Amino acid sequence: MTGEASCIPFLKAEYKYKKQSGGRGQYGHVLIEINPLGSGEGFEFKNSIFGGAIPKSYIPGVEKGIRE
Repeated sequence: MTGEASCIPFLKAEYKYKKQSGGRGQYGHVLIEINPLGSGEGFEFKNSIFGGAIPKSYIPGVEKGIRE
């Protein structure tokens, strides 16, 4: 290893949210992968969504939830 953080995920989590209360209902599916950074590198949030599947306006809320 060259001093860089390992690319092997430290933690993976998946959550599905479904709520049906008439009409279309609500659905969400989140995959989170947490990897270690090098010493002193702090926190980095990377949005790996492609193709516009999720409105960009939702991403800051996801990051905030992860930080909390």
